[in-house]
Amino acid sequence: MYSQLTVLAKRVLSYPNRILFPGPFWVKVSIVPAWWHTWNEDRHIWLLHLQDRYAYGHIFGPKGNVKKGEYYQVWPRTVDSLNTWTTTDISVHAHMRRVLNHAFSENALRGAEAFIQTNSYEDWIGPINMADQVTYLVFDILGDLCFGRCLDMKETNRTLRHKPDMVIGFMELLHPVCAAELVTRGLDRLLAIATLPAIENWGNFVENCRESRSERQNELDESGTGSELLVIAGSDTSSTVIAATFFYLRRTPHVQKLQSCKYLTVFIQEGLRMALPVSAEPSREVLKGGTVVSYSPKGSMVSTAFWAVQYNQDYHPEPLKFRPERWVTGAAGSTKESVALSESAFYAFSMGSRGCVGKNMAWLEMRIIGAKVIWKFEFEQDMFNKLGGGTVHGRHGRHQEGQYQTYEISVSSRKGPVYLNERA
Repeated sequence: MYSQLTVLAKRVLSYPNRILFPGPFWVKVSIVPAWWHTWNEDRHIWLLHLQDRYAYGHIFGPKGNVKKGEYYQVWPRTVDSLNTWTTTDISVHAHMRRVLNHAFSENALRGAEAFIQTNSYEDWIGPINMADQVTYLVFDILGDLCFGRCLDMKETNRTLRHKPDMVIGFMELLHPVCAAELVTRGLDRLLAIATLPAIENWGNFVENCRESRSERQNELDESGTGSELLVIAGSDTSSTVIAATFFYLRRTPHVQKLQSCKYLTVFIQEGLRMALPVSAEPSREVLKGGTVVSYSPKGSMVSTAFWAVQYNQDYHPEPLKFRPERWVTGAAGSTKESVALSESAFYAFSMGSRGCVGKNMAWLEMRIIGAKVIWKFEFEQDMFNKLGGGTVHGRHGRHQEGQYQTYEISVSSRKGPVYLNERA
């Protein structure tokens, strides 16, 4: 209760003009509504509802005077275990990003294609939970790429198959904690305040000596945390979209007869739009000088709900309808102008300097896996299992049977089977 009152006082007293922003009153002065929807893993759906009623047209861009918020500081194992996702320091992120860019160059991706081809599929047949199977598949691919060894999660007797569920469980636990705006790394800060100057100086001296002798170790630590990020984030995002794409594919049987790489690409793109890999909005802290959203002063937290943007009917007409044609000029109901409008609001991989470094790798994975599975198998509806879609009597946002359901745990959790028959 004390912490909630502290946050309330901070919100109102530090920035009294907050009350002038559009939106429900209690959302402006309390974190409880947002936290409640975070706990229920439907915050992205709630934000879509708020967007339709209150949202500004545009508040996010690569030149915004912002940095990542404190939300991200909770995720690392220690204050020093940073990667491009968790670091809030702009200069540190720029250094890490330059290193990772080499791993996703055109030459590197050309070499990675062999690993994706090798692991593309097993002898899937019958009713299969594609959310699980694709997760195992992408983990195997990224194990090969990041550590030089396939994890063999596709094999039914592997002991590592529980690891993805552990990652999901960890994120389900920690994401609501991060969203509660609790003080992060509080013990570190308390010790720093209470430490005597002489002890602090000695600690700085020892730390400087250690750093001068351990540059190589720091490089290894950075490589390790970077690899962890690539395996976990890469497997989660790619598997979400691939599973969603197969979900929609079994509901559009005529598409399985098409033989066009271009159509495969826009089919995946529409799957990306409707099942955004990261459903949580990216938290940003306004820097000195403020930023313009009716004006937000230094220290304010702002964000753009990318998942909600993908369902904004001003940019994507009939947003709840799976229409790959919306991305093809000249296709049914699509013009050059409508395609450009949809493209302008497509943020599947974020944007700017914080955009996904593995975007091209993800596209390579999705295209190869999608093409090979569609080439080998036919997709059918499992009449006895509708897991994956909404339910007619579900609450608002969960009632569309033809919409692949995702659950916000920072990234998007998901479920869903499909019935596969090998092509004759």
